[in-house]
Amino acid sequence: DGIRDCLLSRGLGDVYKRQAQAVAWASRQFGIPSTIFMPEYASKIKIQATRSYGAEVVLSPTRDESDAKVLNASRDEDVYWLPPFNNKQVIAGQGTATLEALEKLKFVDAVFAPCGGGGLLSGALITARQLCPSAKVIGAEPLNANDAVQSVRLNSIQRSGCRDAAKHLRAFSDYLLNIKDSTDD
Repeated sequence: DGIRDCLLSRGLGDVYKRQAQAVAWASRQFGIPSTIFMPEYASKIKIQATRSYGAEVVLSPTRDESDAKVLNASRDEDVYWLPPFNNKQVIAGQGTATLEALEKLKFVDAVFAPCGGGGLLSGALITARQLCPSAKVIGAEPLNANDAVQSVRLNSIQRSGCRDAAKHLRAFSDYLLNIKDSTDD
């Protein structure tokens, strides 16, 4: 049952990272339409990948506008919202990446995870504390997109600078895709 219970009649997400493709893929597997809300500055590659799995992608100028749109859409009784982070099931699912690694390695000195929205880092921390309590868990993020560090320092959620950083990261990922495409010929 699991995913069928979660995706009801229309899956809905407000993500612009890896979860967008996961929601779109899972929705397609079960024949359930999905809608993903993203800011316009999301990576073109991620937008294209999400669409290729069959999701409708709704773009907004800012992350705040995407969040507002997904909140409004989630009020429909036929919709199940799958938040990208700050959700117990998402954190538990994200923790399986660390679980698989620690089951294989048995012991590590440290676990590194991207900060992102916090789901993967939270899952890594919870899992590492259970399986390898002495391991340090370290959150990582680009210096030019260090909104997690700024949020901790200022004791409030920060998103400043993310648009500019996202443009640079998007340009880099698009550049790598072009290299791959040109070497495939």
